[in-house]
Order: sequence, then structure tokens, then C-alpha cells
Amino acid sequence: MESTTEKQKQKVKKRKEKKVSNLTLSDTLKKRVVEKKGLCLKMERQKGIVMKKGPWTAEEDEILINYVNKFGPRDWSSLRSKGLLPRTGKSCRLRWVNRLQPNLKTGCKFTADEERVVIELQAQFGNKWAKIATYLEGRTDNDVKNFWSTRRKRLERILQTPQQKSQKNKQRSLESQRLHEMPVLEVK
Repeated sequence: MESTTEKQKQKVKKRKEKKVSNLTLSDTLKKRVVEKKGLCLKMERQKGIVMKKGPWTAEEDEILINYVNKFGPRDWSSLRSKGLLPRTGKSCRLRWVNRLQPNLKTGCKFTADEERVVIELQAQFGNKWAKIATYLEGRTDNDVKNFWSTRRKRLERILQTPQQKSQKNKQRSLESQRLHEMPVLEVK
């Protein structure tokens, strides 16, 4: 006769086997990648390598620019492995693509031509900002998205009827009155 603990162990084992058989190949591969990534980060921490987060410094920007000038915009993770920057490869790539590329148009408004292109392509592709940005030289997907949302909000404000505006103003004044009429609680 089998003991109850052995039966329980067999049930648990069967459940685990069933779970494993239900996993798809992509699930197991994703799990392996995550485990490997976690292991690499753990090993780096043990070696004393610290990943930096937060704002970039001018020195870091300069190191990244020099690296790209020398090796081209690729192999971003080698910046960390060579000890040049304590940032992830993804972080380095995003910094280059969105802030440091020499052909970026920073701080200037969209031209009438650019606006027309964004409007036409948004109608064609929807909110696929990265795809739309490929048609505009010097503009990132984030630039295009910000332009579109600002433009949409401005149009909504313009298209509001005077009646809608007065209703919003009434709601705001009622909310303000309610706040002032609320009793003040005394703390003892």
C-alpha cells in the first residue's frame, strides 16, 4: 500500500508535467531569455558593475557620440561590455535615436509640408508613429506623436460650441463652490 504522502507527491508531479506540456515553444524560449537576462544582471551586480538609470550627463553623451562616430550606430550593448558606459544597450540606442543624432530637428516647429505629410499618413496608417516618422527626415516617432496629439487637442478646443464652453465653465464654478462649502475638520 502506498502512503498518502507518496500519493500527494505523485499528484503534484503529474500537475507539473501537465503544466510543462501545456507550455508552447515560444513561452519556454521567452522564459529562458528572461532567466538568462536575469542571470547576466545578477553576475554583473556581483562583479560590482552597476547599471545607471536616470538623466544622462554631458560626459555620457560625449562618450556615446564618439562611439557612434568610430563604430557606427550598432552593437549598443558593447558600450557596457567594453566598460564605456554603465547603461543598457537599449538605453544607449534610444538616447542616440531620439536625442543625439546630428540630423534631428530639435526645438523647431513642424513646417506646413511636414504637417500635411503627418495628416495624410495618419489617415493612411493610423497611430503608427514610427512608420510615419520614416517619411519625415529629422523627426522621431515621439516628435510626430506629440505633434499629432497637440494638434488634435487644439482642434477639439476650436470646434467646441459656445454652449459646450459655457457648460464646462458652469461645472468648474460648481466644483469650486463645493470645495469652498465643505466643512473644515478640526484635528484634536
